[in-house]
Amino acid sequence: MVGGTALHRTSPKTLRLRTERPTLRRLPRTDAIVFRIRTYQVRADELIKGGIGVGPEMLQGIKDERGRGKGYLGIWMGG
Repeated sequence: MVGGTALHRTSPKTLRLRTERPTLRRLPRTDAIVFRIRTYQVRADELIKGGIGVGPEMLQGIKDERGRGKGYLGIWMGG
């Protein structure tokens, strides 16, 4: 939403962390190399209670950047 009003409705249950994990694999028969990207999404409240160990620090970083969005080619936009 415009003006940041949507940010006031965010909570650990509605906020999601999306990560990508790139891997390279060599196929046994052909020796071809396959590039794969796996995408994971985790709710913020699951990070906190899941015992992953990075939840509070990660959420603090997200809180510090609230209102900013990463745009095309990694250019930061917003306030």
